[in-house]
Amino acid sequence: MSSKALSLGTLISIIIGLVIGGFLGIMVGGTILAVTTTSSVTTTLTSTSTTTSVTTETVTTFSYLTSTTITTITTTSTVFTYTTGLKGIEAISFNGQNQYFQTPSFQISGGAANLFNYIAISKGSITVVTWVYLNAGDWGPILGFASGQPTSLIPPGSYTPWLYISSNGIVYAADVVPSCILGVCAGGSMYYVDSSTPISTGWHMLTIEEGHSSGNTYYIRLYIDNEFIGASSISGTPQLFDSIQYGYIGVAYAVNTPPSPWPDSWYGWHYFNGYIAEIIIYPFALSQPQVNELFNAGVGNPPVRGYVGLYLVSSYDSVSAVWHDLSGNHYDLTAYYSPSVVTLPTPP
Repeated sequence: MSSKALSLGTLISIIIGLVIGGFLGIMVGGTILAVTTTSSVTTTLTSTSTTTSVTTETVTTFSYLTSTTITTITTTSTVFTYTTGLKGIEAISFNGQNQYFQTPSFQISGGAANLFNYIAISKGSITVVTWVYLNAGDWGPILGFASGQPTSLIPPGSYTPWLYISSNGIVYAADVVPSCILGVCAGGSMYYVDSSTPISTGWHMLTIEEGHSSGNTYYIRLYIDNEFIGASSISGTPQLFDSIQYGYIGVAYAVNTPPSPWPDSWYGWHYFNGYIAEIIIYPFALSQPQVNELFNAGVGNPPVRGYVGLYLVSSYDSVSAVWHDLSGNHYDLTAYYSPSVVTLPTPP
């Protein structure tokens, strides 16, 4: 190699050494044998395709000769690293003060019935799956039915907070065989399943199932996520299998003073404070594998078919105040006091 070439090589070594920072002193007087530069981009996606991490690296390798020794130096320069963050899941927000949805009503032989009554009576059982999101302190009724409306000053004669989270965080699936006189019901025999420990914050799939076993016996079951919490049974006709006109999402009525059987410290109409992303209604009992399948699928595309009511956030029209049923049965829900749509962190 000529002295001119050596001078040029030394100049190149000085320039590149300045770029990569700090190698000038090592390379003065050496002869560069090879310079190799490669770039790579690494992209990582989560299983839910909601988080993207991108890292771009430039790797430069120098080989140079000093006396009789060939030395190789490799440097890695990270150009940038960023995370796009969570795209999130949309859910309907309930303020715990006045927002709720009302189901359609139907005429049956016993009178007017809400959607939950109608399906349970006509099919013999009903399962309702809900995806909810809870912050610390969120609680209230998720599903319920009553013979009156929250806008009325007259307390309803019949009422059931069917699926609810108590003020201490315990989840209840409950119904009652009422004691009624002249159409006014007070107290009665309650049967319920509860979580026994407070539910944690974040996303949960809550599933309530109630049905007719045989003769005059009925049962109720509760799942949290894909865990079977328990079951209870009772003799006598519970209010789910009676004709109660109004069905609700996000509000329910109850009293806790004797002889009322409701195990909570609330009286009157109460509203759910939290978020609901999905409601699925099945006219049959789900098996444990089906519950597992729904839980593993997450929000947005229930893999277990046969539902008669399906409510996704995408089918909620806040302008017309209607949460449209996507099952094809047109069991649309009516919104009261403008529940809003928000974006929350993705469920597991």
